[in-house]
Amino acid sequence: MHSFNYFLRPIKIIEDSNIPSAAKIEYAENYQRDFHLIKYKPNYPAVSHLVLHELTHLELAEEARAVDENQLFTSNQSNRSKFFYTFENDAAKLRKKGIPEEAITNYLSAIFEGLNSQIFNTPIDLFIEDRIYLRFKELRPLQFLSLTKLIREGIEATTNKEIVLNAPKSIISKSKKLNLVNALHFRELFGVDMIMEFNPTRAELKEAEELYKEFKEYRKDKAPGEEYELIQHWGEDLKLDSYFQLIPESEHKQKGY
Repeated sequence: MHSFNYFLRPIKIIEDSNIPSAAKIEYAENYQRDFHLIKYKPNYPAVSHLVLHELTHLELAEEARAVDENQLFTSNQSNRSKFFYTFENDAAKLRKKGIPEEAITNYLSAIFEGLNSQIFNTPIDLFIEDRIYLRFKELRPLQFLSLTKLIREGIEATTNKEIVLNAPKSIISKSKKLNLVNALHFRELFGVDMIMEFNPTRAELKEAEELYKEFKEYRKDKAPGEEYELIQHWGEDLKLDSYFQLIPESEHKQKGY
C-alpha cells in the first residue's frame, strides 16, 4: 500500500451535499486553518475514490511546494469583466427572452467559475488518475465506477438540448474538448470508449486529441509543478487564458496577499 509522505498538517474529511463538484479540497493555507479539509458528496458512487483523488491533489501540490514550484490559480475582477464583455451578445439574447438581469449575471458567473475550474482541474486530474490507477490496483473497480459517472456528467453538460440552446456555443465547445480529454484518458486506462457520446465535431475531437497528446509527453518524465505548464498551455490553446492567472506561491507570499 502506498503511503503519502507530504502531509504535514492534519486532514479532515466530511460529507457536503452543497459543494459544486463531486469532491473538493480546501487547503489549510488558503482558509487560515491548521488542517486541510476534504469535502465530498455522499450520494456519489465510490466516494473513497473521490477522497483519494483529493488526497493526490494535495500530494502533487506538496511535491511542487517542496521545490518551490507550486502555483496558485487565481482570477480577479478584470478576468471576470473580460469574460462578461466577450459574452455580452449572449447576455443580450437572454434579456430579450425576459430573463432578469440578476439571473443573467448569476448564470454567466456560474459559467465563468465552472470553466475556470475545468481548465485548472482537467490537466491535473489526468496525472492524479494515472497515479491512482498505478498505485492502487485493488481500487480500480471503484475508480472505474467513479470516473464513469463523472464522464457521463460531462456528456450531459455538453449535449443536453436545453443547456446547448441557452449556453454560449463557444463555451459548450471548449468544455466539450476538455471533457473529451478525460474520455480519451478513460479509454486508455479501462478500454471503454465513451467518446462519440459527446457528439463531437471532427475539429473538437482533433483538438482534444492534440491536448491529450501533449499530456502524454509530460507524463513520460513529469517533474514537480509541471502540471501548471500544461494548464497554461491548454488555456492558451483554448483561448481561456485571459480568464485566469497562475501566480507562483512564493511570489504570492512575498507580496503578503
